[in-house]
Amino acid sequence: MEMNDLLRGTVLNIADIGASGGLHPRWGDLTSCLHAILVEPDSRASLPHADGDDSHILRVALTRASGNVRLFQCRKQQVSSLHEPHSPFLRLFHAPERYEIVNTIDLTGDNLDRQLNLIGREDLDFMKLDVQGHESAVLEGASRTLTNIIGVESEARLAPIYGGGCSFGEIHERLTSHGLQLIDLRRHYWTRADLPANLRSAGQLTEVDALYFLPPEVVLKRFASNPLKILRAFACYLAYRYWDFAFLLTRQAESEQRLPATKTEHMRRILRASGSLPPAGLPRSERLSRLFRRCAAFISPLDPGYHHDPDWDALDNL
Repeated sequence: MEMNDLLRGTVLNIADIGASGGLHPRWGDLTSCLHAILVEPDSRASLPHADGDDSHILRVALTRASGNVRLFQCRKQQVSSLHEPHSPFLRLFHAPERYEIVNTIDLTGDNLDRQLNLIGREDLDFMKLDVQGHESAVLEGASRTLTNIIGVESEARLAPIYGGGCSFGEIHERLTSHGLQLIDLRRHYWTRADLPANLRSAGQLTEVDALYFLPPEVVLKRFASNPLKILRAFACYLAYRYWDFAFLLTRQAESEQRLPATKTEHMRRILRASGSLPPAGLPRSERLSRLFRRCAAFISPLDPGYHHDPDWDALDNL
């Protein structure tokens, strides 16, 4: 892998908090210079990565500070939460039984800053949050971690799915206070259960996956004396196919001489190989390709109960 050569001497530190199913394949497809930190308190969750040099598995409930917490285990394991599902709202939509509580477990919670310190992985590069309404509390317990982070992908609710769960606004305020900028939203829609089967409906926007990054100019200013962190920022941008941020980071790092010329040329080779820097004289077709993909998403059949935007891997972010 070209990215492995670029990252020689360093590794990406990626935390997946609410890691049922394991780390997203985008990271392994990008590079093997990777250390995964998988955090999942629910013993029913499948975590395919084993403990070893390239991963840590933390069976802990993350929250704002050490203390007792209660996990509501739901029939569908992936929607279990430290907040009780709000049944009156859920019953309005398809498959509310997913959120039926089948067990409650009292656990000892801890904060992310302390857990990363215990395993010697405090310099986190990227974090994915999927903790079903508890995102703001996890972020509150990660204030030190957020000063060094490059990007965050977080679930956020726009509807009262859980009692006492945090709002999108709380998550947004915490992340932007650390210099992160909202880059994109992947929307999730639910349709009402009492509608006729033949009625096509866009549904109600209930949740989003929000993607935040430090922009290139902030990366270069914040990590001016840390060239390896700049290289890891380049890799994080490419993991989500944000070629524009990767290109701007490369160009500015080159003009300010923040990296050796061999590294910036290597970054340009990766961008050219990705197709984001096509050879001179050839027509650019990326925008047309993106238009066709979005049209396909609009005309494809809707799922009966819920649907969502395509994953970032399916879009061309130019």
